[in-house]
Amino acid sequence: MNVLFQTARRFVAVIMIASAVLFSCIYPNVVYGNGITEAFLATEVKRSVSWEDPLGMNLFEMFLDRNQLANPQYDTSTDSPFESNYRQLLTGSSQWSSFRTLNRSLYKTGYYLIPGISNTNLGEGTTSRMVPQGICVAGQFVLISAYNFAKPQKYSCIYVLNKNTREYITTLVLNIKSHVGALTYGGGNDGNIYIADSNHFDPETMGSKKVKIAIDDAKYRVWKLPVSEVVKAVKTKEDSVKVKLTDYLGVSVRPSFLCSYKGTLFVGDINNREGGSGKSFMQGYSMETGEINVQRIDLDSSTQGVAITEYKGKLYLLSSRSFGRNYPSILTIRRIYHNRIIGWVPSFFTVREIALPNMSEDVDVHGDHVLINFESASKKYQKRNVTQRQMDRVINASLGSLIEGYPLMIPLKDNHLPEEYGTYGMSEGETSLPMADHFMYAVALPKKPFRLADGSDDR
Repeated sequence: MNVLFQTARRFVAVIMIASAVLFSCIYPNVVYGNGITEAFLATEVKRSVSWEDPLGMNLFEMFLDRNQLANPQYDTSTDSPFESNYRQLLTGSSQWSSFRTLNRSLYKTGYYLIPGISNTNLGEGTTSRMVPQGICVAGQFVLISAYNFAKPQKYSCIYVLNKNTREYITTLVLNIKSHVGALTYGGGNDGNIYIADSNHFDPETMGSKKVKIAIDDAKYRVWKLPVSEVVKAVKTKEDSVKVKLTDYLGVSVRPSFLCSYKGTLFVGDINNREGGSGKSFMQGYSMETGEINVQRIDLDSSTQGVAITEYKGKLYLLSSRSFGRNYPSILTIRRIYHNRIIGWVPSFFTVREIALPNMSEDVDVHGDHVLINFESASKKYQKRNVTQRQMDRVINASLGSLIEGYPLMIPLKDNHLPEEYGTYGMSEGETSLPMADHFMYAVALPKKPFRLADGSDDR
């Protein structure tokens, strides 16, 4: 009798799902209330429809995709579905052992959780289909861009986090449906956040009465978002705020990644499709005039994000390089030379190459902090044949430690780990830790120089 009852429940659930999907195809803008979304979907569908789907249709996810649930109570999520992965990265266990060089340079609890992995509030609806991409530090904020991979595609967005507390603040819903693969901040004098848009535009339609294009062969746009607009959005205290992008730079390079340095916006393509070389490259544009001021710079292949920064009077180029979902990524660090005679020339020799978890994306440098974003935690990749190294957070490493190769040290206070560094790797009830493989503590001065967690050198 019980088996018959369960079978009947499953049959009713399937009929209701099929009806909902069919109804949403006919009336795609319908808004479902709490009764059918929360109670029905969460309890009935997940609990009743428990058999293995022979056709791989995944009706529950199909329903969510189609309707992008429109309900203001579904705020952007800040959960951590892959917390255990980060703990394994710190301990260097099992399949994470190849990242010990990275581990030595990490600010262990200085990470930023990537919002919106489980759910993103887009104002008129919510979605679980966002993929993290770009990252940059802009004033007091850390910004993370993401695109939507649902069909039909929804708008792209930018998550806003507090740089100091690392807490999520709000979601900026953009008026574009683009890959938004990179972000960079032009600095205080410029005051703009630059957003990569890889969608192709007809050169004849580029520009407007308000926007003047400085080059003749512009095929793509890099959008400008004043940081003042971010401040306005934060002051609303809303979970999501619509932002209309209107100003942009016209560029000839397909914007896969961006970085800025002293008034120059570097726009790069991960793969020189039009030139046919297959190598990554970038070109520089004046932020003030939009004209090309740096000619082509060839980069390492598979570059996803770049940053140009100074360290001890020398200029360095950091490249985040991804090789797919089943292979570790690489952070490549090179010297880059710049003067009026030779222009911009990266060194042929690498300073360091550090293994990163799979599917790294954009990279940004702020002071001694190197922030690296990942897309692997997105639901786009969770149910595929991917090595289980998903990162649901932006990792934070020491620039000096990465370049010079010595470990980042955390000084103990009265032989105890400072509270602000958390308790990763500690057993329950443990109050202090000795030297360990997965943590570097300044218990005794090593023979080689090391870098303190406050960014200073101790020699």
